[in-house]
Amino acid sequence: SSEENVLGLNSSFRNSLFYNRGKQKHSVTYSYLINNGKNLLSIGSQLVKNNSHQLQYTHLYQKSWLFNLFTKTIQTSLTSEDFAEKNYNLKGYQIAPKISYLFSKNTSLDFFYEIQNKENQIGNFETLTQNRLGTSFSYAGDKKITVNGEFSFYENKFTGDEFSSVGYQMLEGLQAGQNLVWKLLLQKNITQFLDVNLNYQGRKSETGNAIHTGNIQLRAYF
Repeated sequence: SSEENVLGLNSSFRNSLFYNRGKQKHSVTYSYLINNGKNLLSIGSQLVKNNSHQLQYTHLYQKSWLFNLFTKTIQTSLTSEDFAEKNYNLKGYQIAPKISYLFSKNTSLDFFYEIQNKENQIGNFETLTQNRLGTSFSYAGDKKITVNGEFSFYENKFTGDEFSSVGYQMLEGLQAGQNLVWKLLLQKNITQFLDVNLNYQGRKSETGNAIHTGNIQLRAYF
């Protein structure tokens, strides 16, 4: 096997404007983000550029219903010095409404929907229209236990080679067609100096078998 010497250069910029910040009463946040990264490898350099306009609206109704709308533009590109077939220039958008019911200050149930569109402006001009529908919950109990879970259904309408560099980027590791994704995070404080974390994730594609991953972490504080 060969070894590669990697040098990296990364820069990021974020600017946000707020209306009713933190009040959850017709609160609006606008953000503009820029992230650039360059990796210098022995096989050549790679330059990744990302920028996005983002708008988030939040409103709490009758102390129990929380409405949230998130939208963003997508513009990301990769330029490879020696592998032009890996290059891509993606443009698109995402719209994501969510409704949460707050049972208490520490317990909530969410229902969300997302639509995302991406189009490659170069190469084979791959396209993706992604619909995501799901639910999630969050619980923080009095006995120092926290549980978070999420279940999502994805429908990916993709044209192109999903196993290519740009295909993997556009699908974000999922596959074309229907996908199910679920995850569970549990944290429990055993004593004042000891806690345990359980992290489990699973996914199932339209044609493949279910994939399960998880880990358990025990942390001690001195």
